[in-house]
Amino acid sequence: MVLLAALLATGSTYLSAGVYLARKVQATACQENLADRAIDRAGESALKEFARAVQASSLVKDNPTWDISIRAEGRTVSYTYRFKGPVDPEFKNSMGEFRKPFIKGYCANAIQKAAKGTETHTFYNPQGEWLTSFSIGPDDCP
Repeated sequence: MVLLAALLATGSTYLSAGVYLARKVQATACQENLADRAIDRAGESALKEFARAVQASSLVKDNPTWDISIRAEGRTVSYTYRFKGPVDPEFKNSMGEFRKPFIKGYCANAIQKAAKGTETHTFYNPQGEWLTSFSIGPDDCP
């Protein structure tokens, strides 16, 4: 009988400790999803590396229409476009359609989505005067 009582007491202590520790881990803020925390901490660095890689690509360096500059600051990747030649007068009016491939590219980019990054695109004429700009973020993806 004493052995059975000792066994029940040990079992209930073990069970209580297990339930307590499981609840403690779930309720403690420092036990957030480890993968999310790692991505969050590495997000800014990943976006800076992404911006460097895109800036070095031949699509940017050898673009016949624009001089393109790309940089990352915090969670924002900024694209700056300066037309090399005359600006089509319909450029501003066609921004709705023009923006669609940028959104598609953003939504397909796993790095930016995971890092919860934002893109800004700013356009200037050859004289450096601002034409228009827009931003894309996680909310723009379906």
